[in-house]
Amino acid sequence: MSRRLSYAYQINKFIQRFPDLCVDGPVIKCRVCEINLLGWSAYQCKRHVESQTHKKNRLLQLPYWVLHCVAEVIRNNYQAVDNLISSTAKIFLKSPQRIKEFHKSCPGISEPPQPISTRSGTWLKACFYYSKYFHDVKSVIFKFDPSKSHAIRECQQMYEDPEVVENLHTIQDKYSILRNVIDQLEDGSIPLDQSFQIVDNVNTVLQNLTDVPGTEATSKFNDLLQKNLDLPKLGNILQSLHEGNAANDLDQYFKYANITSLDVERSFSKYVALFADKRMCLKEATTEAILMIQTYAMVHHSRATK
Repeated sequence: MSRRLSYAYQINKFIQRFPDLCVDGPVIKCRVCEINLLGWSAYQCKRHVESQTHKKNRLLQLPYWVLHCVAEVIRNNYQAVDNLISSTAKIFLKSPQRIKEFHKSCPGISEPPQPISTRSGTWLKACFYYSKYFHDVKSVIFKFDPSKSHAIRECQQMYEDPEVVENLHTIQDKYSILRNVIDQLEDGSIPLDQSFQIVDNVNTVLQNLTDVPGTEATSKFNDLLQKNLDLPKLGNILQSLHEGNAANDLDQYFKYANITSLDVERSFSKYVALFADKRMCLKEATTEAILMIQTYAMVHHSRATK
């Protein structure tokens, strides 16, 4: 009996050390990556948890990157729109003469956007742009000579496809909420209850979609959120704060907790730009002053845009 208790105690201690792992019969399973590990070795478990694949899958469970994955599912279901956006961006890329013609024909309209794969929501914003200025951009595209470029000839054929216009209006009508949601989650100053309300609103909108792209997006959204082990903990803390029976004083600081990791990721980018190869002898006071200036500029810009 004591041996069984000791064995169970060892399993509990092992799982407490690696909370992303669980016991599935005789094997250890990673809840994040959904794979079975080879053995019970602590070295193998630590090696898996610290691997780049595990960290990437863990990052994709954050609500901000969950919405990014949902946008990628939508993108895969509308290949005609994706080809239109990429071909139009290809035409204006490194072509000052065509950009000049665009501003001449469409004054007051920004240039056609080019989505960035590492920035969430940029593809959806491009879809909303083309949905609003489709005919304006089309008139400029057809002013170019198709015999001078194969890309122009292909792009003009895409603008003649009626399915593209229909898909753009569908994306605008069904997924316009995702644009505002992503912008709101990028703002790290929103309180915790508002962040949860944003996630609930997105879930409500996706649940009402019955077409194939909407069903796949809803399934992706729910699967990634269920893998997030920390989100229910924040939900319990938020509920205790609303009821006024916080477990400890530290729970009060979670009122304005950020459910995304954007601030940390952007700080890494700032540090890389700050500590360049030719700038390795900065004093601590100088580094702190530079970061304070950057923070002030960021706050001032966010207030000016609101």
